[in-house]
Amino acid sequence: MASVINQSNENSSLVAVLSEAQESIVNPFEYNIVKQYPFHGTQSMELSADNPSNIGAGKSIDFSIPKFGFLRSAILSFTHKNEGTVTKSARSGLLNAIDRIEILSSSRRLAVMDKYALMCAISDMSSDVRQNYYKGLHMESTGDQLDGANTLTYRSYLNLPFSFFDNIKNSIATSFTEPITIRCYFSSMNYQAVSGTVTTATLSNPSLYCEFKVLTPEQEDATIEANYNGVLTQLNYDYHTESAVTGTLTNSAELSLVKEISDSGVVSDIYIVVVANVDGNTVDDATMKACECPLKLDKIQFSGSGQNIVPLTNADLIEFWGRRSENSNFHSTGYGSATSPSDDPSALRWVYKLQFGLSDNKQMNSGGISLREINAPTISVQVRRAGSADDNSSTTGGENSGGSGGADQSDTTSATNFSVSDQNEDVLNGKKVSMYVVLRKHTLTSTEPASGRITTALSS
Repeated sequence: MASVINQSNENSSLVAVLSEAQESIVNPFEYNIVKQYPFHGTQSMELSADNPSNIGAGKSIDFSIPKFGFLRSAILSFTHKNEGTVTKSARSGLLNAIDRIEILSSSRRLAVMDKYALMCAISDMSSDVRQNYYKGLHMESTGDQLDGANTLTYRSYLNLPFSFFDNIKNSIATSFTEPITIRCYFSSMNYQAVSGTVTTATLSNPSLYCEFKVLTPEQEDATIEANYNGVLTQLNYDYHTESAVTGTLTNSAELSLVKEISDSGVVSDIYIVVVANVDGNTVDDATMKACECPLKLDKIQFSGSGQNIVPLTNADLIEFWGRRSENSNFHSTGYGSATSPSDDPSALRWVYKLQFGLSDNKQMNSGGISLREINAPTISVQVRRAGSADDNSSTTGGENSGGSGGADQSDTTSATNFSVSDQNEDVLNGKKVSMYVVLRKHTLTSTEPASGRITTALSS
C-alpha cells in the first residue's frame, strides 16, 4: 500500500529543493558502523604523594606520574579531621583547602587552576556532575557539613577538570613525554570556625587516583609515529585568574567594583566571581557559611577600546542565559531546578560567565576574543547589597531603572516562592569582598618528537 505521506511529499516544492542537495543526504536505514576506537587496556592507580608530610597550610605536595600510558583522568583526594570541635564551615567545603593545582613537565608549567578557576569549571558542568563535586568536597548550604559533634575524618575527592583530561586527543602520552608532575598548593586552611573563632584545618593522607589508557605495543608505536612525525602542536585551554579587586559590602547600597584585565591571551570565556574571603575579615560562626562562595551581582559590564562590548546588563540575564549551547536546548547548565539550598549549596549559579565562542563545548574551538589589541579591557560590576530576610529589594530602584527591585525572592520555603535565597546575606554587612575575573584561554602546546619535551607554544 502506497504511503499518502510519500505521495504528498512528492508534490512539495520545498521537499524537492532539499532532495536536490544529494551531498547532504544520508540514508539512516543503511547499516554501517559510524565510528569505533581500537580496543585498549585501562589501568587505574592510586598514587602517593612524593612528600606527603608537606600537606598543610601554605605548603605544597607533588605527585610524580608514572610512564604508563595515556593519562585520562586524575582525582585528588585527602582527609580532613575536625577533632570534634568544628561548629561551622564555609559552604564551599574542602574546595577551600586548595590554593592552586599545576601540571608540570620537567618543572615547566603546562596548566594551572586556582580555587576560583575550579569554581568556574564546576559551574559549567551539568547538574548531576556538579552534585558529585558537592558531595566529594563536602559542600553544604548550612555550613554544618563538617560536623564537630564527634571527632570525624572526612575524605574528599576533587576530579581535576584540566583540558588534558577533557579531550582524549589531548591526553598526555606519559610513556613518551618528559616526566609529568601534578603539584597541589594548599591555602591558609581557614575555612572552619570553632565556637566563633576561625581555626586552621588539619589535612592528611593525600592521594591521586589516575586512570591510564594503555595501547598494545603495536598500537602505541603507530600512534607515536602518527603524532610525533615532527613537532606535535595541540590546541588546549588553560585558566588565568586576574589579581583581585576589593571593596566593602553594605546593606545601604550596591557595591561597584572595576577590574581592568591585564592578560593579553585569546579568551573564549570570562567568568566573574565575587566572594567574601575568610582571610581579611572578622568571621564567626554566623558569617562563616556566607564566606568563600559566590555572591549575587546586580549589573555586569564589559568594555574595551572605547566600546561597551557587553553593555551594563542585569546580572540575572547572564545568570539565566549566559551559557550558550549548540544542542537542542539552546543553552546549557541551567540552575532553574535549584529550588532548595541543597541543590546549589555553594551558590555556583552566581558564577557569571561571558561566553565569546559559539558553543559551550570545550573539546573544540568555537571562537573567542583576543585581548592583545583591545585597549583597557575592563569588567565592571555592581554587587547586590547585603539584605535581610524581610527586606529583599534593591536600592537601585525597580523594574524601570533596571535594578533587581522586588523581583528577587526571599529565603523562604513557602509554596509560592523558591527556597533558595536570591540575596546576599545580611551578615556580610561591613565585610570586605573580592572580585576575581577568571579567563578561560586558548593555548597551544608543543611536544618535541626527539625528546618528548612539552612546552606552551602560544596563548596570545
